Amino acid sequence: MANSAHQFQTERLSMRLLDERDKDLYCSLYTDPIVMKNISQPLSPTKAEKCFYTTLKLTQKPKPLLLVWVISELETGEVLGIQNISKNKQNTQHAEFGIMLIPNAYRKHIAFESIGALTEYGLRHLKLNKMYSMFLPENKAILRIAQKLNYCIDINNLDPTTGQASCYKQSDHAIAAFINSTNSHPSWKHNI
Repeated sequence: MANSAHQFQTERLSMRLLDERDKDLYCSLYTDPIVMKNISQPLSPTKAEKCFYTTLKLTQKPKPLLLVWVISELETGEVLGIQNISKNKQNTQHAEFGIMLIPNAYRKHIAFESIGALTEYGLRHLKLNKMYSMFLPENKAILRIAQKLNYCIDINNLDPTTGQASCYKQSDHAIAAFINSTNSHPSWKHNI
């Protein structure tokens, strides 16, 4: 079962760590061509299942470099997607993040609220110095979210291997408050 110390929520959303019951969600996201459009080629069902178990194993280590949260709507409990923080092996104070939502959650400001809370959690609670994400320049939704969250955006220096742009936020940058600390895990409240 997920570690409740890493749970957090916003006004509308709840984030809990990925666990065994999330295999179908994980696999459905990674095999969906609509979800994977701006990420990479969809995985086969077999490959997606294998990746799920690898991800679960990595997230359950005593000091994991990878944390994956399931995003749910607070009011209905509907599962909307997943998001993650993957710490850099050479510098664990830096971490890449990503998000995948079910298509029904698109255009409802879920990604903005969820990434905002993830940024707040990563920089304040996990004490990261830098959070960043790589994205294809044609992914205008992520570009708009990064702009609204005041991420530094580098769209002119594309990664020569992947053609991706990047955005980042450092711990000394202003961080908007998204997390509802009154309903979050007690250990989180003490670290604000």
